[in-house]
Amino acid sequence: MGSCLSRGDGPEAERDVEGEGTAGIPTGGNKPLVPHKSIVWSSDAPITRQELHRQREAFWDTSPAYSGRAEVWQALRAACESQSLELAQAIIDSANVTVPTGNLCDGCYDELGNSYVIPAMCIVDPKNLIRDQDKEKDDSETISEVKLDQPMGSGAAGGPAMELVARLSTGKDLKLAVTKKDTVASVRRLVEAQSALDGQRSIRIFYFGRQLDEQTMIGDLKISDGAIIQVFCG
Repeated sequence: MGSCLSRGDGPEAERDVEGEGTAGIPTGGNKPLVPHKSIVWSSDAPITRQELHRQREAFWDTSPAYSGRAEVWQALRAACESQSLELAQAIIDSANVTVPTGNLCDGCYDELGNSYVIPAMCIVDPKNLIRDQDKEKDDSETISEVKLDQPMGSGAAGGPAMELVARLSTGKDLKLAVTKKDTVASVRRLVEAQSALDGQRSIRIFYFGRQLDEQTMIGDLKISDGAIIQVFCG
């Protein structure tokens, strides 16, 4: 997944912020946001709007748990979802965010020097976006399909099955079929088996920034179908 960008480099496009002395922010100025039409990208495979929405939500839900400041992530999301370039620029300015190239896909920085990179999918639709009814659901290229063994759920004994997306700190996603009676420990073992992780590595599972106790059952966490859990591999 990538993006291609075209923008003006004239002197009128740059708002110079050199000399501010903020650590971690590259010198060279702060440029205005480029218009959405300047950002072009295609998904690895044709994608429906429903799938695009799911991927966007997954990014905004999980990124603040890894780095940066929550209030800056909120401002960046508001700017990306704004239909007005002027309003998006005002949001970026009010959050004291520096965008060296004018393109959020290339990275930006808050006033403390924290770095943020926004994927093109969160800003514009891909060129190969298709209607939901034109494509059968197929996540085989982006997410590994994982099913629990019968003793761990998905049958009458475990209750109705539900899906969770386990987002590993290695960057890989796993789609897990679980039941409300499965425990966090069973989910951890499943992740270990399906991701070929060394059993000696420490694995911690988080949901909304809170580490989950391994004895807790999925049903007690009030997790909805399709929710994303974060898996940190030490």
